[in-house]
Amino acid sequence: MVLPGPAMEMLRARDLITIADTDIGADSAIDALTDIGGNITSDVLRVGFAAVNIRALLDAPIHHSEKLVGLLSLDSSTPYQWSDHEQTTLREAADFLCVALRDADARRRLEDSELKFRLLAESSHAMIALLQKEGAVYLNPALMRLTGYSHDALMQTSLWDLLHPDDRDMIRSYRGRRLRDQTAPSSYETRILTKSGETRWLDIRASTFELGGKQAILVTGLDITDRKLSEQELLKSEARLRTLMDHLSDGVGLMIDGSIVYANPAMGRILGYSPDEFIGRAPAEFLELGDRERAVDRIVELDDGTLGDADEYQMVRRDGTSVSVLISSRQIEYEGRPALFSIMRDLTDQRQLEEQLRQT
Repeated sequence: MVLPGPAMEMLRARDLITIADTDIGADSAIDALTDIGGNITSDVLRVGFAAVNIRALLDAPIHHSEKLVGLLSLDSSTPYQWSDHEQTTLREAADFLCVALRDADARRRLEDSELKFRLLAESSHAMIALLQKEGAVYLNPALMRLTGYSHDALMQTSLWDLLHPDDRDMIRSYRGRRLRDQTAPSSYETRILTKSGETRWLDIRASTFELGGKQAILVTGLDITDRKLSEQELLKSEARLRTLMDHLSDGVGLMIDGSIVYANPAMGRILGYSPDEFIGRAPAEFLELGDRERAVDRIVELDDGTLGDADEYQMVRRDGTSVSVLISSRQIEYEGRPALFSIMRDLTDQRQLEEQLRQT
């Protein structure tokens, strides 16, 4: 800006802003200046008074966060009438400083947010990656510890190479949908390959937002490899147990809340049903009427978890014929719930052998 005469001289000779923390409002500050002989023109303070080396003074208030934080001033050692142009220029300069203060405050808040994010990310046990279309913007130390790569190596390497080959198409599809503002799962499980070639499982959370005018994806991941390995071992154990049950000659059944939830093939062969036809039905349906009450009493006796003595019952086959079976049961816990585990042996062959012996 260009100011004529004494205004330019004074502008060069003194500081433009005096910053002071204060809780007084703009109106109070203007009143205080008016009391010492000032005059107000619009929102610019125009004060003329006789003082040492100051015969004319022009002030514009600087506000920030609804507080008066300073004044932008022009003064002259000789009497001077400030022109409209000078008043407008000073007002615009003060407005510019107000905007600059707001921008500086915003930058400071942004820097504080970035610092908090970095401190949180770098102390987190979870993997954190900030990605844009061009590549990785930020990778936290947990990702380096997990993969075994250095930060520089990861920044120079395509992160796609870290993904397990069988999962890459799925992740590419999710990322492409997010960058196109289309719906994609926000949580999923995937595998990565470490520097040593080890496969690790991650529980991923992903969200999109705007960063620097461009779309970005924030990805966090927890290492769930131990849990997945435990689940896989459990599945293998269950598969081995199911194979064993399927090849037993004795019938095996599991009952929860009075209903059958599992029956092996042998139980189906004994009674003439497929294993699935037992599911959801009460065991009493397959007992002859005379044995039902006795069977209920035996179940009540097993509430303490002891293994009950084997007892003989008469059961009804699908074709309506009767079959003698020997059943032993025990109360167990299955998937966190009380259950009744029973083993049933067909006594048909034994009865035939006994009859042959009697005849002999």
